Amino acid sequence: MSTVWIAQELVDLIVSNITDNASLKSCALAAHRFRAGCQKRLFAKLQLRVASNATQNGDDTSVAFTTALRHFNDHQHLAGYVVDLTVHLLAPDAQEIPAVLLVLGRLNDVTELCIGHFGALIAWDTLPSICTSSILQWLETRRLRKLALHHIDKIGAHEFWTFLRSSEDQLYVACGLAQSTSTLSGPVPEAIKALSLVVSPSMADALCQTGLRSMLQRLETLIFSDVGRPEGWELLSLLAPTLPRLSLVLMSVTAIPLPTPPRFPELTWVLMTFGTRQWESDDDPRTLPMLRILTDSRAPKLEEVAFQMCSTVGTDSASGSPMYSFSSKLLVMLDELLAQHRTIRDVAFRLRCRFEDPEATRAQAAAAHLSAFSATISAGFPKTAAAKRVIIALL
Repeated sequence: MSTVWIAQELVDLIVSNITDNASLKSCALAAHRFRAGCQKRLFAKLQLRVASNATQNGDDTSVAFTTALRHFNDHQHLAGYVVDLTVHLLAPDAQEIPAVLLVLGRLNDVTELCIGHFGALIAWDTLPSICTSSILQWLETRRLRKLALHHIDKIGAHEFWTFLRSSEDQLYVACGLAQSTSTLSGPVPEAIKALSLVVSPSMADALCQTGLRSMLQRLETLIFSDVGRPEGWELLSLLAPTLPRLSLVLMSVTAIPLPTPPRFPELTWVLMTFGTRQWESDDDPRTLPMLRILTDSRAPKLEEVAFQMCSTVGTDSASGSPMYSFSSKLLVMLDELLAQHRTIRDVAFRLRCRFEDPEATRAQAAAAHLSAFSATISAGFPKTAAAKRVIIALL
């Protein structure tokens, strides 16, 4: 019986169009010519966790370190296919630690790494030192294109610089710095092209020191929590000349005397998130200093603006009333500012809901909440709605 020859380009094309893992596994088992391509797709992205912790939200896509080690022992080439690695960094049992170290040692071709707790914030210094030191040692011998840290707190100066130097292209840092500002010094790797930082006012002073200015001037995105505190304004002023993307989490800040916002000549995208405390405090949003960014004189290149309202949905139909009142006041000011801005194309309003009663019919409650929210925006936003594209979404 003759064997049909298929060009490798056609094999690659077929494999690239297989979208689900089950089909990739079947294809790899059914035809030898397709095996390598299917395995590359299957192992390109790998999520690792410790066996003593259940998968997140019932998700079965993550693999225990001990299971991964058995796979790599039986099929050594599989480790070379992993390029995008996610590590669910929870404290492993003592018997699992050797597997963590051995698996990391096999992964030589990783270009994207995400380290995180994916739950409540966890302090870096509370994790087993043998694991954290091994991860840092592993990072020092890699050149990543992208590194992400999620829900990891209290990163020390040594770890902070190791994370920075491990990334060639983009770095997303969501962490708090445990050491004083004097420990954060030294040259920032010139290879880093774009950075995204998630910071709080407690980090602002450390980030403003001279040794970090060159890094800050390469920021692609700044995500700033509780920006209303005075210590955050120096950081904003430092970043303003070059920053293209800005996300602000605004708390109850109107009672704090703050200066006029700096000018953002390169800013093209802004997201402002209003926490529940904002409207519960009965503040007037028209006095929020950061809203003054939304003018031609402060941000002449601004193209996209988004506002995210965080709300708690209760069983009472009036549970959203404080937010609607706050939004109505906010819209009065925004409608004047945004309608006059010459470069803004899109304005988005996002409603993020948290449900008080987990047993409630969430779909009905969310639909009612979104309907009232949409009506509030439609009634208070006539000038901008006529001139821009307005998007309303429920998250």
